[in-house]
Amino acid sequence: MNFEQFLMTEYQLGESSAKDYVGQLDGILKKGIYNGENSMTPSIEAAIEEEYPNSKNHYKLILNRYFAFRDMIMNG
Repeated sequence: MNFEQFLMTEYQLGESSAKDYVGQLDGILKKGIYNGENSMTPSIEAAIEEEYPNSKNHYKLILNRYFAFRDMIMNG
């Protein structure tokens, strides 16, 4: 299962919304905000708030859902 499928299954997101989440996660990765940490850190939160001040909660939600996805994959 990939992140998009996880979002559609666990959070009942439509395909378009799930693809948006994946694209936004890619943006977080490309900007170097997230670098493989296992959970939200103060430095990640600060970087999100600086980069995305008007939608910081949405981007934090994306990462928290990605952490849940990673936990599911790692823990079977």
